[in-house]
Amino acid sequence: MLNNNKTYTNNNLRDVQKCFNDGVCEVFSADERVLGNSKGKFYFAKESVGIGHFYQAYNNNISIDRAISIPMNDITIDSQDVVLLDNIWYKIARIQYKDNKKPKHWVLSLQKSSFAYKVVNND
Repeated sequence: MLNNNKTYTNNNLRDVQKCFNDGVCEVFSADERVLGNSKGKFYFAKESVGIGHFYQAYNNNISIDRAISIPMNDITIDSQDVVLLDNIWYKIARIQYKDNKKPKHWVLSLQKSSFAYKVVNND
């Protein structure tokens, strides 16, 4: 793994420390249009979408509507999951793992879902 040789002193800690204080999102497993179990609620930070990533997705008929980062944890999140954020459903278009920042986190590129998800009761 590459090392960027940064020194983490008190004068530059704000430049490298990530704060997840923009809100709370909830991640669900999903199978087509049916919601599965909730994987958890996470604090998130808003991220920007780079122009290269935006047009790369646009060329593949994927619209990137939002990007958020959530802290790394032991829950497995994959691109088949959906995110509930501000009462809007989003599909996960891309997951990036950022291990060169403190704390380590995932950046989720989100695409608005074009349909509503159904909740199935297992009675």
